[in-house]
Amino acid sequence: MLTFPHRVAAMGIFAFSLCTATGSASATDKLTGLPLYPGSPFTMDLPAYSYCGAATKGTMYQPDGKVATIDRWYAAHLPGFHFYHAFRVDRTQDSFAKPDGTEAVNVTGVPGSSGDVYAVSYTRFSRPLPPAAMASIVQATVKCR
Repeated sequence: MLTFPHRVAAMGIFAFSLCTATGSASATDKLTGLPLYPGSPFTMDLPAYSYCGAATKGTMYQPDGKVATIDRWYAAHLPGFHFYHAFRVDRTQDSFAKPDGTEAVNVTGVPGSSGDVYAVSYTRFSRPLPPAAMASIVQATVKCR
């Protein structure tokens, strides 16, 4: 059985292969209204899934840049959000979680040690999730309580 991050990656790759790229002219994500990293030209809707009993909706972008630079940008533009970091499956997995547990911005690096970003995804949860669930978004093991 695939773990949550593996499912998200597989769904993202599958969905991206079915999509056509569209320009990102907005300064905010269309789903969450949260700030969008500049230079995010390709966007697509992610397939819905359930995470810790909450239905999700998501949007993925593919900006150019380094994970560290993009993480710093989100840290400055998402005040009060909790930052979670992990390195798994040979790539950086970072998340900025809204304190009320309803939204997250995830920054995923490309495999290897280049430091390049693969994608930035925005997720909205149908109900608030506890801090442990938000923290485990980037982990190999999901903790819903």
